[in-house]
Amino acid sequence: MEKDIFPWIEEEEEQLKERQHANPKAIDLALQSFLEFLRCLRRVLLQDLAVIHSEAPSCNIYAYHPFNTPSFHKFAAEAPSRIAEAERKTQLILKDLPERYIGVIQSMVRSNEASQEELKSILLGRIQYLEEQLISTKEESSLRGKPPAKRQRVCELLFCLYFMEC
Repeated sequence: MEKDIFPWIEEEEEQLKERQHANPKAIDLALQSFLEFLRCLRRVLLQDLAVIHSEAPSCNIYAYHPFNTPSFHKFAAEAPSRIAEAERKTQLILKDLPERYIGVIQSMVRSNEASQEELKSILLGRIQYLEEQLISTKEESSLRGKPPAKRQRVCELLFCLYFMEC
């Protein structure tokens, strides 16, 4: 039934492809998008008019093909039960959705907390190590009058402490 609405779409799409194949610069995005829109509109029209048919069967559009065919009348008659079934399935899926979200979020929070605790432990260990190294270097000697190697080591430790890259 869908192809009975705007039956010329496929022919236009084929002609568009031929033009583009013959000349790769002949790209017509507006026409291509319009034809895609009409394809989507086919289904929307069928579904919406099937639903409306039960409420307004004497509407003028039902006098025209494909809306006056037995297959459309059968489709329209089945529409309310199909919609009810789809809504029932959706309600079943959505029924426990909040609990699922809560569980997922709680799991993410727990995982994040564990990662943060592990990172905190690593960083505290590094800081403690660097503080010990800095204190031992200070105790060995003051920086005045000492060789540049000692000053270099203290600078390295301070750099490590600041950037946590040891």
